Amino acid sequence: AQKLLELMQSPDEMEVLQGAMQFSMHLAVAPEEAFGSIPLESVVATLVESLHRALPDTSLYSIMSLNHIMDSVPNSAGIVAASGGVPAICSKLMSFEYIDMAEHAIKALERLSYDNSTAILQEGAFTGLVNLLDFFDTNTQKRILTIAAIVARSVSSEDLVIQYILPVLPVVSSLLQFKGVEYLPTNELALSFYGGLVESVTRLSTGDFERAKANAQMVAENGLLQNLVELLPNMLHNQGSILDILSSLCSMSPQIVLSFHNLGATSVIKEGLEQSKSESTKFIEALQLVDSMIPNKNTQSELDTELIQIYKEMPELLRSLGEMVFPKIIALYEKVVNKGLRNLVLKVLEKLIEHSERDLVVSYTTPGHFSTFLSELLSCKDIEAVKSALSIVNSLYEKIPKHIATNLVREGVTCKLENLTNEAFIKELTFPSQFMDELVGASSNNEIRRILQRAGVPRNSPFLQEILRQIKRRRSREEEKPNLDNVVSEMSQEVLQMANKAFQSSKQHPQASGLLEQLKTLSSDFEQNKGSNHVSRLARLISNEEGLTLHEIVSSKVVESLWDWLVGSYQKNPKLALSRIHTFLSTFLENSKGSENLLSVFVKLLTKVVRYTQQFSILLYESPGNIPNSYLAMRTLSNRVRLVFEYDSSSCADSGEAQKELQEKHQLFSDIGSFSIAIEQYQSFEIIYDALLRINSRENLDLLMSSFERTNSEARGINHGQLNLVKQHLRLQQLLSTDPSQLGIRTDGNEQALKELEERRQQIMEKLMSEDDKEEDELLQPITSYRKNSALSTTHLELELFLGEGKLSKRMTVFEAMNKFLTESSDTLSIRFCFKPKEQTEDSSSQVLYRSYSLLGNIIQESSSLSLSESESIFGPMRLLKFLSILNSQLPQLLSASSQCFYPNNDTSFSPLKASDFVSEKLSALAAKQTSDLLAMVGGMAPEWVKTLPRTAFFLFNFNVRLEVFRSLCFNGGRALYLFSNKGRNFNVRMLRQKAMVPREKVLEAGMRILGDTALMKFGILEFDFSDEEGTGTGPTLEFYTLIGKEVRKLDIWRNTGEASGLFPAPIQSLSPSEASKHFEFIGKLVAKALFDDKLIDLPLSQTFWKLVLRKPVYFNDLKQVDSQLHKHLLELQELVNRRNWIIEQQQDCILREKHLRQVTLKGAEVEDLQLYFLLPGYDIELKPNGKNIQVTLDNLDEYIELVVEYTLAQTYSAEAFRKGLEKLIPLEALEVFYLEEIESLTCGKGTENWELSELKEAVLPAHGFTYSSSSYLHLLEFMQSLDSQQKRLFLQFCTGCPRLPIGGFKSLQPPLTVVRKVPSDPSDSPDSFLPSVMTCQNYLKLPEYSSYDMLKKNLLYAIQEGHETFHLS
Repeated sequence: AQKLLELMQSPDEMEVLQGAMQFSMHLAVAPEEAFGSIPLESVVATLVESLHRALPDTSLYSIMSLNHIMDSVPNSAGIVAASGGVPAICSKLMSFEYIDMAEHAIKALERLSYDNSTAILQEGAFTGLVNLLDFFDTNTQKRILTIAAIVARSVSSEDLVIQYILPVLPVVSSLLQFKGVEYLPTNELALSFYGGLVESVTRLSTGDFERAKANAQMVAENGLLQNLVELLPNMLHNQGSILDILSSLCSMSPQIVLSFHNLGATSVIKEGLEQSKSESTKFIEALQLVDSMIPNKNTQSELDTELIQIYKEMPELLRSLGEMVFPKIIALYEKVVNKGLRNLVLKVLEKLIEHSERDLVVSYTTPGHFSTFLSELLSCKDIEAVKSALSIVNSLYEKIPKHIATNLVREGVTCKLENLTNEAFIKELTFPSQFMDELVGASSNNEIRRILQRAGVPRNSPFLQEILRQIKRRRSREEEKPNLDNVVSEMSQEVLQMANKAFQSSKQHPQASGLLEQLKTLSSDFEQNKGSNHVSRLARLISNEEGLTLHEIVSSKVVESLWDWLVGSYQKNPKLALSRIHTFLSTFLENSKGSENLLSVFVKLLTKVVRYTQQFSILLYESPGNIPNSYLAMRTLSNRVRLVFEYDSSSCADSGEAQKELQEKHQLFSDIGSFSIAIEQYQSFEIIYDALLRINSRENLDLLMSSFERTNSEARGINHGQLNLVKQHLRLQQLLSTDPSQLGIRTDGNEQALKELEERRQQIMEKLMSEDDKEEDELLQPITSYRKNSALSTTHLELELFLGEGKLSKRMTVFEAMNKFLTESSDTLSIRFCFKPKEQTEDSSSQVLYRSYSLLGNIIQESSSLSLSESESIFGPMRLLKFLSILNSQLPQLLSASSQCFYPNNDTSFSPLKASDFVSEKLSALAAKQTSDLLAMVGGMAPEWVKTLPRTAFFLFNFNVRLEVFRSLCFNGGRALYLFSNKGRNFNVRMLRQKAMVPREKVLEAGMRILGDTALMKFGILEFDFSDEEGTGTGPTLEFYTLIGKEVRKLDIWRNTGEASGLFPAPIQSLSPSEASKHFEFIGKLVAKALFDDKLIDLPLSQTFWKLVLRKPVYFNDLKQVDSQLHKHLLELQELVNRRNWIIEQQQDCILREKHLRQVTLKGAEVEDLQLYFLLPGYDIELKPNGKNIQVTLDNLDEYIELVVEYTLAQTYSAEAFRKGLEKLIPLEALEVFYLEEIESLTCGKGTENWELSELKEAVLPAHGFTYSSSSYLHLLEFMQSLDSQQKRLFLQFCTGCPRLPIGGFKSLQPPLTVVRKVPSDPSDSPDSFLPSVMTCQNYLKLPEYSSYDMLKKNLLYAIQEGHETFHLS
């Protein structure tokens, strides 16, 4: 390199050219590390000097060399600029002899433009390049536009804009014209240029309205607005950028606002605000665009004055904007979660109310829901939202007092205004005392800022610096507590003044109906049981034309009073409670308001009351534009911290089974003392729990510690959005399970990881063998004996982990523990652990509640089982809502002929409400936002209500939300990240995938052997292939679950076949208890693994069985699902019991009573004539001692029915075994979020409902030879629609490997069902002579192009009936 440099300094031009050429070639092939040995400053100086040489080729090679250096050496562009490279390169560019010179110079300028935009402009290169744009090829044009965008964004003075940039705007503006999809990359670059230019103009014109207006209007010339509006609908990714440019221009010039109106501003904004993703860039920019087009409130700025004048002269412009925004404003506010965006929505609303015409404001703000919205705002904890609400209330009182006053009173706005006039209340709202206390212990300004941010103090608040000064003064004086009272008082004064003004206005317009007083009177009458017709009075108030407001319902306490009146007497007088409930149901189900019955109206009111009463908050850690930031969230959660474990030797010995285990653990960990593990923050402590309970040697502990080791390549992969869990899962399997290879399982594609594991195993063995004082058998024992018993086997101990004083639960993540228990950030956590005997807990099995009184008592008890304190204001409405939800679901049972609840008034004509009537759409939307946040859900930092309410009050949430909550409760750690990565997030998680080879004829035996290893089930994804068959992947795996489901159905453990209403266990007395236990535990594991790996299993279990599994009570009516004939027979007998009890209760005369009792017969036969004995029908099982010799009579018929129901339904032994298997992977509480009928859809998939042609067209994709108009494709859809239920199952199994569709139907198939043309290998062969074939792993149907529909139907029917039980690909 030195010799070449000397050659380039020669006075001989040819020698210089030769040196420049050789040096360029040398740099082109040199590795990056070679550049470190080059004297960079002298080399660059020589190359820049060579640009002034006479020969053009010398300049060309010199520029090429400079490009090589800037490509390979970080920050070298600054050295080139410092050496005078910018003017030299610009000079060559302005007078280039041939195209290569220009292209290399342009590439160099692209590198240099970031820090040298002024020089590029002043040298004339910018203007020259843009004007010569058409001269270059497409790639070079892109470089030129990139340079232009960088220069425009970083231009340093207004003079440079005017002198150099404005003259080229006609050229760049023309590039914004949409000329087709292929031209979009050029459009995007031109858009980037204008985005940078507008940003610079805004920055350079700050504070000077006339300059800003003039500059903005110059930028907007040359048809810019027209081009932007026409380009907007055709852009795929940069629509937000277009709206941002429009917003910035409108904020500087009223004339541009007018021009934009004339180009259809309303429709542009409407489309942006209707963006489905509420915090997408497009939505945010559309919102800011609306804000820029409306004058500010109470302002004297020139821009606003001019804009107000325009709207006065042309009021229809603002009116069109208002008519578009006003109806959406509340939905927009509820759609977003980000505080800044919410405040922006309220700002727009304030401005619209201020400047819109009076009649427009009246039409959109007088409906009751608007006042309810204001009332909710005044109750929230966000001081900025409260200020906006107060401002809106004051504006309404000034503008339309007579129209708005009544609703403001009825919706509770005036009541809340009175609260806000309390200075202490406002101070607490402005700066909560809990944050004041936190400030005392703050150790840095950054921590102080975080606390203030959590307290709601904006970063731009004028009070922020004052608070920081006060804290600093406190530190210097070493005072215990900063004196912030004056600061907080000053902060709260503005709100206090606004509240006082609004409250005084409310007192001048006291208008309200008398409905609140009527409700209060009714509430009092409920409490004191005064008067009559309480329920009818409530019904009349609800059906009133004016309707009841949420504030009136809450303030009157009528919900709590109604609850006490309905069920308060149950314990002392069940019949009175039943009578009142019957009165309530009959009144509210028989009467209606509009097209709805009153019960439905009342339920929907209560769901709104729940949301109105409680401000449910959510925590979103990902910034606006969720999905792009998921990568950053994954990286955050993948950061490792070091857990230092300290053994607490205070674990005391115990007698019994746990004593020996305790002593062994104590000995092992006392010797070890402490150890550490570097672990990812997304991991849950469940892995630590499982491992420490089973570790019995130092070698096992070493294997645990090594499981979380991370190589440099794995760390780099995470930085690039690639998380590889294969090696970690393999190591954990090695620690916690039997050897997978012994079970016939192979781990394909992970040979390197397996090799490393084997090497590590050999190292451990060599270490053991080197200890001379041990015999060989003894040396092998720590591994072999542990391997024998390590498959998450039964232990009599439990583990407790503590971080400081906080106890760590099994499913808590490291991230959650750090956020909950650490006061300051740290990358090392000290964890104390100890062992203790496992507490023996009795299994709270389901009860068989035969008597209806017990049924009602259970409903009352369950209604109060909420994850809420009774002191919370939301508890009352939630409890009543849950009571009505359960009552509604049990309505057929309560009103059935067997029920004694309302006998003889069992009116079976009443229809239950739909489950959707109980759903709170607002609460569901809020929960949906939370469950989409990766950091909160995987990290375990979601608010408590999101984790608990969908379980205890699942009826409030739609299915999709509950499904996401279920997944968050089931899946943690790497599996949770894997599931998020499958939802289109911009990172990838590689899971361990293992394949089990199973013989098709022994699928049940193979399944029981493989799924017996719990650790094997926990880590990675398990797929199944069939021996001697070619198919592999998803299709054979689904086929495995289908086949094993069939085999399980054949087991002699079921009462029925499951075809009608699901499988239910036979009475345990008729089975071998040990065999039954083994089978049901296996079935529980099988269902759990299918759920765990997101697979479907064709094994429909009875809803009654799921009740037993979930420890829910079962009732008489549940017998209908288990044995419909037996249920029908017992129902007839129960009617005899009901009549007998009624006669005994009503007839006091003994003679008449006996006479009537003799008339109680079943189809003319007395009970004794039926020849029934105390035996379980269908089984040789005595219902009581010597039952086969005890005849059933009218007097003991009640007992007989009760025992038959109990012996039939109470299969708790089977349910307990199933539960034990299920809980190996799936926490039981996770299933509590579903209705019973939804659990079957979750595990088995969707049934074969009607397949509508429109649905099929959307879901079935034609490809590779077929289009949507192909006759074969259309014939296939017609064929699919014509199939009966059984044929649909066969078709699905043939195409996908599973006879059912996933939840969501065809749309949820991944990958989607695709049909492609199958072409015979010999063109002379007729397609009619070939059968269709499939690739089930891809849901791929290969269909010959049959000559007719009949031929397609014939061959497809044959294929699905005969070819669905093997995998031989064609």
